[in-house]
Amino acid sequence: MTSDPALTFGVELEFLVTTRKEHENNQETYEAIAELFLRNLANPLPCACVHGKWSKYRGTAYRYPDGMPLDKTEWKNYYCISGDGSVVDGTKEKAQRDAEGEIAVGLEISTRALGFDDRGCSEFSATFAAIKDGGSLKNTKIADRFEPQPTQTAGLHVHIGVEDGLDLETAKKAAILGWLLEPCLFSLCNHDRGMTLSNAPIRKYSRLAQTKFDITESEGISVVDGTPDGNGVSKESHSGIHKYQDVEVSKDQDLKIRQGEGGTKDEQPSDSQGTHEEKSIFDDENVQPSEDKMILESCQKESTSTCEGSGTTEDKVELTVPLPVQEDDTSDGLPKEFSSKEKTWISAIFGTRDMGELAELLSGTNVNFMNRRLALAVYNRENDQSTIEFRHFQSTTDENLAWKWVRISAAFVRAASRPVSEYREKLHLIAVEYRLMKSKWKEHIQDRTFQRETMDPWLDSWKWMLLVLDLEDDIPFWDDYVAKLTERNRTT
Repeated sequence: MTSDPALTFGVELEFLVTTRKEHENNQETYEAIAELFLRNLANPLPCACVHGKWSKYRGTAYRYPDGMPLDKTEWKNYYCISGDGSVVDGTKEKAQRDAEGEIAVGLEISTRALGFDDRGCSEFSATFAAIKDGGSLKNTKIADRFEPQPTQTAGLHVHIGVEDGLDLETAKKAAILGWLLEPCLFSLCNHDRGMTLSNAPIRKYSRLAQTKFDITESEGISVVDGTPDGNGVSKESHSGIHKYQDVEVSKDQDLKIRQGEGGTKDEQPSDSQGTHEEKSIFDDENVQPSEDKMILESCQKESTSTCEGSGTTEDKVELTVPLPVQEDDTSDGLPKEFSSKEKTWISAIFGTRDMGELAELLSGTNVNFMNRRLALAVYNRENDQSTIEFRHFQSTTDENLAWKWVRISAAFVRAASRPVSEYREKLHLIAVEYRLMKSKWKEHIQDRTFQRETMDPWLDSWKWMLLVLDLEDDIPFWDDYVAKLTERNRTT
């Protein structure tokens, strides 16, 4: 059996801190926290401050404490401290601080790239404790103490890479698993995750989700292993063997996500499934999601029910994706339990020709913002280390919870790097669970219709996801964890 590649990981932890008004998001604030962070460590680690950071696109970074400027390719080698306004915007914590004459500041501390091994785990534990412990600041003009506090909008983002470089095939296979298992991932999060643009489900709001496919006859490779089909077409020539449909996606969708009006938070089958249409993922026309769902709002006055933009021709961009073989259940290399739509989506991901195209397919359609990454993203860095980014999880000061999320994220990339036969088996296991979920979902809808006590079956889907990812040893931990999520576990 081929050994697994050495993986790397990095974590971005967002939280709120309190400062005095004159020190809102300035360099002195970041430097004061960097000083405390290093003071809390038993062994020093490379640290940097990033001023004016916005996603991966801009920001001025310098080493702390010597002030040496850093190129963006060097950021991954440092613990970076930066501001993040999205952590506090519109939160009750901000309103409370304002009333007290103080300022709630959103901050992010990113770890350096660590090896997914005992050494990396040990360093992550030490640095997490240094952040969580906080303490008194030497510069008391900024604040008396540094006390990190998670908020409803704060997240914990996990980046998983490969030590020798993340290749395109592994990235595509990881993205397919991320697409298929997205509802399971959200079932381990707070009930409000996925409600904001920065962690919105790719199954609803990505370019792929909003693409209308016209399934046509096509000749192509297996979307699983790239082997030649009956016509002897090789993997290398796949870009020319499909019939394509040009899909126009509006440039000017000012995306916002809010909860639907009416209904209760537990009534969210559409949310927990991560679908993008007024149907279940199984294309069953008799199964309708509840009214309490995520709604994509557009600044444009005209839009269709499938979230397509309605801009003019010059306001649109074209997205071209290959379509899968549809003659029978097995010619495309996918399990027969998958619906034709699932096969189409999977084939579109596998058919991307480079890392940039893959990242674009999974991103949101709003080009008015520099950061269009959703819950799952390909962090494509030219001439640098690319990673798969998992943005589903909420911020936490619980080190064990944070590490368990890192383990799940790494399991996706590990599974994607396995030989074709093993990867195909993972897809088969998921397909079988999908088929079982169809009957469970129908029963759930029927019980709800007749006002019988019931719970969205997708909320327990994390259990079979862990089995698929070979993380069955973690089930007891997650059993205890989800039992405490009262909002998530409400029944109707």
